[in-house]
Amino acid sequence: MTHEVDVKYGMVADHVLGSACPEDELAAVTWAVRIPMIGWTLSASLLAVLAVSTVADGAELEPVSAGPSEEGEVADSAVRWLLLRRRTWRELPEAPRAPTVTGDSPYSLAVAWDPPDRPPTAVVGYDVEYRVATASAFSQWPHSGAATTTAITGLSPSTTHHVRVRAINDAGRGDWSEAGIGMTSHVPVFSEGASTTRAVLENTPAHRNIGSPVAAAHAANETLTYGLGGPDAWRFGIVAGSGQLRTLGEVDYDHEENPDHEVTVTAEDTRGGRAAIVVHIRVLDVVESPGRPAAPIVVASSRTSVRVSWTAPANTGPPITDYDYRYRVATSNRRWTEVTDTAIAATRTEITGLVGGVRYEVQVRASSDEGVSDWSESGSIGAPNDAPVVDLGKLRDVDVTVGGAIEVVPLNQAFSDPEGYPLTFSVSSTDEAIAVAKPEGPVATVEAVAPGTVDIAVIATDPLGATVSADFKVRAHAATRAAPILRYTRTSRLLRVEFTDSFAAREVRAYRFRIRQGLPRGAWRRYCVTITSKYDEPGSIRIEFTLPIDSFLVPGTTYELDYRYMGGASCGVDSVPGPWSRVARLTTPWAGRGNFDIELAFVGGEPSAHHKALIEQAAETWEAIITNELPDHDFANDPIPAGACLEGQPEFAGIVDDLRIYVRLASIDGRHGTLGTAGLCYYRTPSGFPIVSEIELDTDDLDGLSDAVVRGLMLHEIAHALGFGILWGHKGLLENPSLVDGAPVSPPPDTHFSGSNAVAAFDSAGGTNYKAGRVPVENRFGGSGSQDSHWRKSVMGSELMTRSLGRVYSLSAITIESMADLGYSVDASQADAYTVPNVQGDVLRSLDAVGALALPNCVVRLPTDAIAVLEPVAEVRSMSGRDTEVDIQIEAE
Repeated sequence: MTHEVDVKYGMVADHVLGSACPEDELAAVTWAVRIPMIGWTLSASLLAVLAVSTVADGAELEPVSAGPSEEGEVADSAVRWLLLRRRTWRELPEAPRAPTVTGDSPYSLAVAWDPPDRPPTAVVGYDVEYRVATASAFSQWPHSGAATTTAITGLSPSTTHHVRVRAINDAGRGDWSEAGIGMTSHVPVFSEGASTTRAVLENTPAHRNIGSPVAAAHAANETLTYGLGGPDAWRFGIVAGSGQLRTLGEVDYDHEENPDHEVTVTAEDTRGGRAAIVVHIRVLDVVESPGRPAAPIVVASSRTSVRVSWTAPANTGPPITDYDYRYRVATSNRRWTEVTDTAIAATRTEITGLVGGVRYEVQVRASSDEGVSDWSESGSIGAPNDAPVVDLGKLRDVDVTVGGAIEVVPLNQAFSDPEGYPLTFSVSSTDEAIAVAKPEGPVATVEAVAPGTVDIAVIATDPLGATVSADFKVRAHAATRAAPILRYTRTSRLLRVEFTDSFAAREVRAYRFRIRQGLPRGAWRRYCVTITSKYDEPGSIRIEFTLPIDSFLVPGTTYELDYRYMGGASCGVDSVPGPWSRVARLTTPWAGRGNFDIELAFVGGEPSAHHKALIEQAAETWEAIITNELPDHDFANDPIPAGACLEGQPEFAGIVDDLRIYVRLASIDGRHGTLGTAGLCYYRTPSGFPIVSEIELDTDDLDGLSDAVVRGLMLHEIAHALGFGILWGHKGLLENPSLVDGAPVSPPPDTHFSGSNAVAAFDSAGGTNYKAGRVPVENRFGGSGSQDSHWRKSVMGSELMTRSLGRVYSLSAITIESMADLGYSVDASQADAYTVPNVQGDVLRSLDAVGALALPNCVVRLPTDAIAVLEPVAEVRSMSGRDTEVDIQIEAE
């Protein structure tokens, strides 16, 4: 049997030639090996084949080389070369299967493939090529190593690509795979192109949609997230899920001020695909006539004239340029007398030439470039001007001592005006050789010159010239008691007082001591000191004791102290006191800035880290303003019960230094109502300084406020927590309250804060020409919680402590100095720049003019339920060597 096999040039090593020969046929087989390129056939016997029996079972003929190297080799040589030579041949890897191509972003493809099947030797690397599906040529993508994945980047979105790979081994590069096909991800597309427009009416309120959504489409229907950028992005909001533009609550959309805005809306998918579009937002003009003014206030200025004042109405259009007024006899149907040809820019005027004794009604209206308002409701004149009145029971005689303290007589407690007009005073002494009297605003000062008795005449005059007069008696006494000796202990911040007096055997004597700030002159703080001698014989005793003045100490300030014997064993009303001693003066040393501490305790969970930082900043501001420390109080023996101050407040048994404020964030009354409330929970007595206060903030409003407003809100509420507006009545600093038992007084009186430090700051801020009582306090709006506890908005405008908070506010020296009137030591250099905007006392143009928020913004809870904690008033130090024989009791009055 003959088997024929073909040998071709370039045949790889170990290639099987022919098929296997059965073992029983081996003896009769002749192999014919054909080498076509040579063109001849060889025949060889089985013995020749058996000479290569070492190959695969002896049953297969396998070449060990690529064949003869030259066609000229003879047949015998070719057979020997074919059958007897053995070489090892290297084989190239096969082509991998087509790779998997996936678009993992709009700009890249993820490529993965499997290695070739049964590679002859290890694959050491791969080549990767790619092309856009519509292109003819492939581009190489750099790939190193034997990894079977790669990412092709820098591509265009939504584009189909072909990718192929080939394997590399030590023999070289194999064939290319079939191409894998994949597409990069889609990106959002705004159908409106690169830019578009939207429009909004001016004065549109907050949270209103501006046109249709600025929406993008996505070919893969992926979820898109919208954002907002551009120069005017802060003026608008956007709904992240829809691209709907919206108005914001703290931005005024005013066509006249700024009609055009530009923002950039972006849309982004979950794979990083992003698109942007410029949106031009036009604020459309609307006709905006001024609002209708409220009824004017009409006051008789003489028998034939009246003064008219009114509040500027709400106005969202161009500025009000003029007011008209009209008047007629009240309760009649007579025709109005209209005055429309006189330019009136201010909110006041005077009507003259009227008939005396006749009541008139007056109406006003406002005009601007865009229209005229409706006429207001009528205001009618009050009764003809009445003269001031005096309550002689409140104008008491005064005892002064030669060389003693200057006495202060509060004239405003005895004199008043029926119409609420502010009064000016003049005083005179019948004999200035005995006593000299001087007017100082609402008070008179009296200083003794020599012993004797004089009368002091007082004349009170209202702005219309009506007067009332009265007098009081001054008894000037010779000094029979020396001034006490004063020493100040810096470390303990205590004032040591020493004096000497004569006692009968076992006598009990009561003394009244009083201390005040010298200049500016403060209010007296009084103490009743009762001393009991235990001796069985009379004698002179030197007495020494200490008073804690830390609660009202102002470093570098001169204090005055005097005393008198009360004529018996008590300081009661039945005592017949002797004259005051000579006055002692002591200037406390400068101690630098104190270390007033405010501890914030959040109830019901802490606010966000951002809001908490703003709240803490406000507390730090007040810590820098208040420079004195207050006595610590330890609640260990009498803990504050849970819930005693605020709902959710835990029990507290720690030490307070100097003020602890519980802060609770909760829903109070929904959006655009009360922003915050404040009150006292525990306070020191008799000083009135708070130990524990509480503040509640309305979470419905808080998230919609800017950082500046949140910080201002907390500055405002912490001021109340320190006693602003709450301790005024306790300190006798609130004149003519506008509320009695929570009900308003009609007509509203001239409510004002009489603290001398705040009044001086008010004058320095431009308030010297203000004709009513200084500093003006809210007397008309807000009711309980706003009236009698805030500065008057119509005069003070954007000052921080008015009843409503605006986007722009000032923590003025007036507010800081009012804290000094409460007894705190303050650093007035911390104040913002501020000028009283309306010294004429007229109501401001509108609350919107100062950026006020919805009213009421702040509610103050007066300390009707607060718990008084007695602070130590004195300490006995020594009894002139006879400590065991004298008892001293000291009680603050």
